[in-house]
Amino acid sequence: MDDYDVYIDDLFVEDKPITKEKMIKILNKEIRIKSSLANTAKGIEIDVLPEWEKILLEDGSILWSYEKLGWKVMWYNKEYQTRPTRSWLSFRNSKSIKKEK
Repeated sequence: MDDYDVYIDDLFVEDKPITKEKMIKILNKEIRIKSSLANTAKGIEIDVLPEWEKILLEDGSILWSYEKLGWKVMWYNKEYQTRPTRSWLSFRNSKSIKKEK
C-alpha cells in the first residue's frame, strides 16, 4: 500500500462566511453552466449548501427575484432512510412550463 503525505496547505478552507451576494453569483454561474436543462421536467438542479439555508430562509427576495426574471423556482428537501437529506433548488423556464400544460 502506498503512503501519501497530506499537508494542511493542500486543503481549501473558506474562511469568510457566505454572503447573499456571493450566493447569488454562485447560483447565476450554475444556471449559466446548466442552462440547457432549463426546459426539462426537473429543470436546473442546484444543491443547497448548509450555509445557504439561513440566508434563503431569512431573505425570500433572492428566490423572488429569479421568479420576476421568468424562472419557476422551487426549494426541495428530500429525506432518505439510508442516506443524508438532500436539499436543492430547481430552476425551470416558466414559459416552457405553460407549454407542458
